[in-house]
Amino acid sequence: MVAICLTLSLLVHFVTGEKVELSASTAVYKSKATITCEVTETTFDSIVILERQQGGDTILISRNSEIHDLANRNRYNIFLPKFEETNKIYQLEISDVELKDGVTYSCRCEDATDSLQLAVTGPISSLTINNYNAGETVSLDIQDTPSLVCTAKGSSGNITMKVFVDTEDVTSHFQSSLSQSNGVHAWVLTNKNYAIKKDDEGKNFTCKATNQQFDEQVMIIIHVLDKPSLACAANKRKTSIGARNIRFTCTASGDPLPSVATWQTPTSLPIKSGTSSGDFTATQQSAGKTVQYTVSIRRVKEAYFGEYTLEAKNRLGSTKIQVTLTQAKISSTDNLNHCQWYIHSEKPDYKSIGPKIMDLPTLIYGLPTLWGNDTMGPFRVLDRFPNFNTIFVHRRRKRQIPVDPCLIVHQRCSPDCERMAKLMTGNNLTSRLADLGYSDANKTVGQAMCEKSNRVIPFPGERALVLYHPGSKCGKQVSTYVIDGPSL
Repeated sequence: MVAICLTLSLLVHFVTGEKVELSASTAVYKSKATITCEVTETTFDSIVILERQQGGDTILISRNSEIHDLANRNRYNIFLPKFEETNKIYQLEISDVELKDGVTYSCRCEDATDSLQLAVTGPISSLTINNYNAGETVSLDIQDTPSLVCTAKGSSGNITMKVFVDTEDVTSHFQSSLSQSNGVHAWVLTNKNYAIKKDDEGKNFTCKATNQQFDEQVMIIIHVLDKPSLACAANKRKTSIGARNIRFTCTASGDPLPSVATWQTPTSLPIKSGTSSGDFTATQQSAGKTVQYTVSIRRVKEAYFGEYTLEAKNRLGSTKIQVTLTQAKISSTDNLNHCQWYIHSEKPDYKSIGPKIMDLPTLIYGLPTLWGNDTMGPFRVLDRFPNFNTIFVHRRRKRQIPVDPCLIVHQRCSPDCERMAKLMTGNNLTSRLADLGYSDANKTVGQAMCEKSNRVIPFPGERALVLYHPGSKCGKQVSTYVIDGPSL
């Protein structure tokens, strides 16, 4: 009986000559796929078998329209859209397609057979930029070509990748490669020549990967590391010889912050931040992501006018900035009103003037601000004595502004002289007059003071007088004013 079936089968095949053609629809992960087996020139009772390869085994899926693959019975369906005596179509519908369905399928009828590899388009299983987390802020050196690598993995090798810096497509700067292992494709883009620019700060570096059905992207944020940037509160300042506590302050920003900063003075003296030298002191103060660098001049000398250069360095380079200290000058004082003044002691009878104690600067009126003049030359009073106007005196200026220049001198000179005297000697006129210093311990303080000043020193207990002369233009009479406070 078996022989007869075989003979019959061979005979039928010889007579009819079956033809088998296998085709498949696009297979997408978690969707449906259809494999179609069309058999032509066959007989009504021909047997059509569908099989698949799994590892090294051949698994029977169906025999005619009967499902034999029990493991996938719930996902497999057989349809016969066309069933004629000599022309039959068998369709295997696979529901909820999985990546493991991407194997070789075969259809055979008698001795005729056909096979195909079902390509399953799966999702991109992973997309990474180096080992960074998505959305992570990554610090990159300016002008460097960082080792940025985008890697996409998936079951399909038909993956397209692009790289963007914000909206700029920079894929041309990257080199691509493709590898496959255990059915997993890895598509890699490696930075070849994209250099980090200053304006990349805060931009998104994005890798995008697409296949036939799936899109993925991953992004990091670029933080550009650069040499310091410097800005100064004032790039130029004008002051006078003898001015005290003049400062320039500049702010450094950038990442990393400067590791060292140095001021170069007009005298070619370098001063590192945090150190002092002579009249100069350099300090620094951190404030978040900035550092303030300040150079202070204790007392201005003529040699201190000129350019001051601050240089700040970090591992990526150095930046310099210059500030300028210029001398405040007046072209001539000939047409201005001068007020000369001195400090004398008052004799115990309170009726006559005692010895001169100090020669003090001449005050100059007629300019927008009060000036003085001493052995170092003309100077703006507020440069040398910033708190000049805050010193209390008994004589107050009148609210009415006088027009006559000499009246201005007479009204202002007396209280201004008292202010100057208090600032230069101390409110009680004792601390600085006594602070003359001496080197011979065998001398009395009084003797040392006499020798130092080369003049007669008043007796203790006498009062101090401020004497001023308004100048030849405003009269020759000398006015006097007794300084309030403890006596000498």
